Amino acid sequence: MTGVDVAPSLAELAAGTATYERVVVADAAALPFADVTFDLAVAFMSLQDMDDAAGALRETARVLVPGGRVVAAIVHPVASAHLGREAAQQRTYFEVQRTIDDIERDGLSFTFHQIHRPLHAWFALFFEAGFVIEDVREPRPSDADVAADPRLAKARSTPAFLHLRGSVHAR
Repeated sequence: MTGVDVAPSLAELAAGTATYERVVVADAAALPFADVTFDLAVAFMSLQDMDDAAGALRETARVLVPGGRVVAAIVHPVASAHLGREAAQQRTYFEVQRTIDDIERDGLSFTFHQIHRPLHAWFALFFEAGFVIEDVREPRPSDADVAADPRLAKARSTPAFLHLRGSVHAR
C-alpha cells in the first residue's frame, strides 16, 4: 500500500506505521506515479479539503488501471452546508463555496477549511475525471453507536458523511 500526503509531517507519521509499504509527499493533483499503476485508490475525508479536488480525481483516474476503483468518503453536502445553523445563514446548499468552521471539543479548538459542494457538483467531479459511480452510501450510526456516543444522535436523521465507489472507464 502506498500513502500520499501533501504535508511532510503527516507523511512522516504515516511512514512510521506498519500500514504502508511506502509514503510519498505529493500533491494529489500532481501524483508522481506512472499511468495505470494502481488497482485501488482511497480518498478518506480529504477531497473536501483540497483546493483542486477535480485535479486530484483526474490524477487518480490516470494512475488507476482500466476498471480500477476509487473509494471516497467525504462530509455529506447536507452537513457541510450547515443548513439551519445561525452562524452560517449566508451559506446555501446549491453553491460551491469555501467554508471555514471553528469547532471546540474537549477543550481543543480546531479550524477547518473546506470546500462545500452540493451533491450534483461532487458527482460532476467524478464523472468529469472519467469515473462511473458504482455505489453511494450515507452511513447511519446504529442505536448502539448513539448510546455509546450521544453526539452521534443527529446523524440518525441527517447524514453526516457520504461514501462513493467508482471505477475508471476502460482506456
